[in-house]
Amino acid sequence: MAFEDALKEPALLLKKQPKAMLPSILSLVPGILFIALIAVFLSTHAGLFNAGNAQKALANPSAAVEKIASLVGQVLLPIIAIILISWMIELLLSLVFVQISIQARQKRKEVSLNGAFSNSFKDLARLAGASLAAYFVVLVALAGAAIAAIALVMIASAVFGSAGNVAGIIIAFLFGLVGVIALIAGAVVFGFAFWIMPTVVVIENKGGFEAFKRSLELSRRTPLQFVALMLVAGVISLVVSKIASLIALIPFAGYALAQVMALPFNAWAFLLPPYFYFEYLQKKK
Repeated sequence: MAFEDALKEPALLLKKQPKAMLPSILSLVPGILFIALIAVFLSTHAGLFNAGNAQKALANPSAAVEKIASLVGQVLLPIIAIILISWMIELLLSLVFVQISIQARQKRKEVSLNGAFSNSFKDLARLAGASLAAYFVVLVALAGAAIAAIALVMIASAVFGSAGNVAGIIIAFLFGLVGVIALIAGAVVFGFAFWIMPTVVVIENKGGFEAFKRSLELSRRTPLQFVALMLVAGVISLVVSKIASLIALIPFAGYALAQVMALPFNAWAFLLPPYFYFEYLQKKK
């Protein structure tokens, strides 16, 4: 029943209190900013893609390269800013929905979005620090794995190089198989850690590397349930995406309608980590 509850309880919360899905509107902001950036770029460089400029570029490639570099420089900083804004919104929303889930568990008649946002802004810096620590650990782990893989290949070549092509192929296959298994296991562990970390920051009052370390510890408790939950959520996401892509084909308002239609699913997805924590991890602390 715990698995079903982890999937069902967020949906029931959104059904009983539809206002709980309103924070997910913030997830539309990066897309709106990116569309605005494209619109401004095209309006200020309307004649860039005409036939005359194309002929000039072919006649003077070096000048064309300089022009392209200049254009890239103009949009690079806004794109980086949009990426950072998107990241911060993602962190903030993950905290807000943890707060909403806590309020729902306290049997409140109505969730307080003001309270959820107020508490989430207080935890935002701690979650950002935990995320940066996690990114650093993942980068170090990837670098170490790459070095180890290269070293193993070199050792295998030196030791088994004279054993013939068949032996070399078998050894390479075994190393590759071990590498794939390790990669999948690492993806599950680190994926779970990133997924559950906002809940750990809020409920267990941890931050920075301590929050990431605690999230890694929790990943060892329920890896199979996490994978199963991600598979179910992935199937639902695929269905929602397919429906949204069909709606987006509607002229003029299709894209906006598709984004609005996806908001309940986005809210449900943000609520999955805290409810998974309540069902599987809080009872085992």
